[in-house]
Amino acid sequence: MPGKIVKDLSASTAQVVINQVLGLFIFYISSRFLDKELFGELNWALAVSSVIITAISGGIDLLIIRKIAAGENIQKIAGLHIVHVVYTGLLTTTLALVSSYFLNPALPLLLLLPGILISQIISYFSLPLKQIATGKRIYSKLAVVSIMSNLTKTILFLLYIYTGTLTIQNLQLIFIISAIAELLVAILLLFINSEYVLLPLKWNKNEYRSLLKEALPQYGVTIFNILLARFDWILIGILSSTLVTAEYSFAYKAFEFIRLPLLIISPLLLPMFTNLYKDGNTISLKRKMKLHLLFRIEIVVSALLPILIISCWSPLVDEITNNKYGHTNESIFIILCICIPLQFATDFFWNICFARNQINITLKIVLYSGCANILLNLVLIPLYGGIGAAISYVVCFVLQLLLFSRYAQADKAIQNIWLIVKVIGCAIISLLITRFYINQTFLAMIGSILLYLLFCIALGIIIPGKVKPALAVLLNQKKG
Repeated sequence: MPGKIVKDLSASTAQVVINQVLGLFIFYISSRFLDKELFGELNWALAVSSVIITAISGGIDLLIIRKIAAGENIQKIAGLHIVHVVYTGLLTTTLALVSSYFLNPALPLLLLLPGILISQIISYFSLPLKQIATGKRIYSKLAVVSIMSNLTKTILFLLYIYTGTLTIQNLQLIFIISAIAELLVAILLLFINSEYVLLPLKWNKNEYRSLLKEALPQYGVTIFNILLARFDWILIGILSSTLVTAEYSFAYKAFEFIRLPLLIISPLLLPMFTNLYKDGNTISLKRKMKLHLLFRIEIVVSALLPILIISCWSPLVDEITNNKYGHTNESIFIILCICIPLQFATDFFWNICFARNQINITLKIVLYSGCANILLNLVLIPLYGGIGAAISYVVCFVLQLLLFSRYAQADKAIQNIWLIVKVIGCAIISLLITRFYINQTFLAMIGSILLYLLFCIALGIIIPGKVKPALAVLLNQKKG
């Protein structure tokens, strides 16, 4: 088992790191070689498309992972999911084509939307195959499929930039071709060449309805999560301008990049927690202690990348973007970074709730925070633009954390919240000290990290002797 966990972690890490590096490169060259208006339009189209795809998913994608991980019949589960995805994807494509006759495609915000939406729908068709790979923990094949889209985008971007033909039409073509490449590789690796029997697909109307009904609470969670992540982009584009959208989306994309450790760890937590709680909602005291230690490690690690990037944000980003971004959106980026430890915590609690089949709790929490996010964005974006959107985002994750602590971890609520407050406080103080006393960027980066670690040790947040037991949760699930 330890060997399997290490192998899974290695494959998951490789997949996430490669995807993030490629994604960061695509993000950089698109922000550098597209003007601000077009870059803002691209990110607005991506935000709208992601909300649409989430809306048609029915919330069953994560439910499929849990069912497969729990050992249910993969042929039956795959059949239900594939039929759902094909049906909803084709229906959405038809509605999009019909809607194009009633909308003016020359409007700035609609220039890229048709092509981007089509690419997202094509990528959506590969979702069932990726969920099978996740549920069965075939992380090596999943890694190949997952990086294919970004790899293709990178090659095409470089080709069009080199030939000087990066037009609006070719920009849409990049995303469409990349989605097709991802789908073809998914079919080849996870459908045709699979050790699991998938054909003939099994589909039953009553079982499909039952699946949708079971997924309904998770559907609410998914919808409000995507609104929490993308509603601000959409609203800024409508209420403000593509320039403001570009500046905010640039800071937000950088913020998403520094969640890299969370992207590595999170996919491993759901199957692991599902296994821990498969015999009921209670676990042994030893395992519970290990989970709390793992939580502490996650929160401490979560602040490292934000500290590193904040300490060099303005000089670095101004340099690589030819002063288009950097100083102009530094405040937005710093505010968003406060959310990183909060997101680690809420993701940890969410995975526990989902593994324990407490989806109604997650629905209630996300419903409250999603509504708060919408209301705050409607008030703060017209007043403060991107800064208002960033403040709304932080407030909503604070609300999520409080609610998760109350409903999912009531016995440790005060300890969990106090730990996060101390970690954020250590990060802020270390950044303030280096900003006031160190002018050299590289020294500021090193100094801020060292100060943060020293403050954490001084306050008892990092206890070296307890690091190894926490890692044992990932490396040895069956003991304890």
